[in-house]
Amino acid sequence: MERNPLTLLLGVMPQFVRIICLPIVVLTFISCNSGDCSEDSPAVREARALSQERLTRMYSDMERLHESGQTYHRVPKISDSAPSEFADIQYNDIILSDLRIRLALEGCFDHYVLLYFYGIVDDREPMISLQWGETSGSEVLWRSGPS
Repeated sequence: MERNPLTLLLGVMPQFVRIICLPIVVLTFISCNSGDCSEDSPAVREARALSQERLTRMYSDMERLHESGQTYHRVPKISDSAPSEFADIQYNDIILSDLRIRLALEGCFDHYVLLYFYGIVDDREPMISLQWGETSGSEVLWRSGPS
């Protein structure tokens, strides 16, 4: 039985589409609709708008949670196990471990807007640092003691 080249091409096309084209389309869609993690993003503006009083309380809450032995690994805000101390903050997930402490305020495919809490699990000066983009920029929002 001889096959028509067009029939062969059409028979192979769906497999080609599933294996090659579909992942490309999905990744393109995700990257185009993945939020804004630039310095001008709403998440960065909201973090910069947090009062020094609220940042101090956030740092104290993170210290207390860490000292109590509580750990979180990428726990989303919508999870029942998410800490209630940060219910007023818009964030995606939290990491609280013996290695690092951070809140992901926004996720954008492969980069983020993050709040890092230094000085709790490391020997650094106690501070909260805002970081945005893949490796674009950062600034200290809060330091312990007089500025």
